[in-house]
Amino acid sequence: MPEKINQKPAWLVSWNVKAWNWDDYEKACANTKQGKSYTKAWACFSTKPQVGDEVFLIKLGSGKRGIIGHGYVIKQFCCSSPNTRVCTGDDDNLVL
Repeated sequence: MPEKINQKPAWLVSWNVKAWNWDDYEKACANTKQGKSYTKAWACFSTKPQVGDEVFLIKLGSGKRGIIGHGYVIKQFCCSSPNTRVCTGDDDNLVL
């Protein structure tokens, strides 16, 4: 019988360049190319991401698209408005 593998969940979050201007995108790219870490809160419509879960970032919209980032949840999700799907502040359905 195969050995059971402990698997942690992974999450896919997206960035649509047509819908949201990521003001420090170039800085984030430069830092990670130098091996530095980059932390950014990101909207997540699930309440299930846990600290330590993997996160993949996919770029959508115009230009080059695809998986452009990978990291881990470093702060538990929080939500001040559980009935809305729109994030309005730093404490609405975000993963870090």
